[in-house]
Amino acid sequence: MDILDEISQLFIWLTRVGVIFRVAFCFFKKIGNDEEAAVYNKRMKNAITFYILAESIFQIKDIAMYYFGG
Repeated sequence: MDILDEISQLFIWLTRVGVIFRVAFCFFKKIGNDEEAAVYNKRMKNAITFYILAESIFQIKDIAMYYFGG
């Protein structure tokens, strides 16, 4: 189970870093292009929504592993 925990921690870390970079990228693109600001706002919102869902999935996995004794 140590391997599964390490892989889960890796995916959580990569997800966090990826979302931070995506939001930062969209923010800086939005600053440079006022005409497409609404598009970049939507993309940032989608990235944050993805992050929330991804964290929820990993929390549910941890709860299931604890409940079923894994």
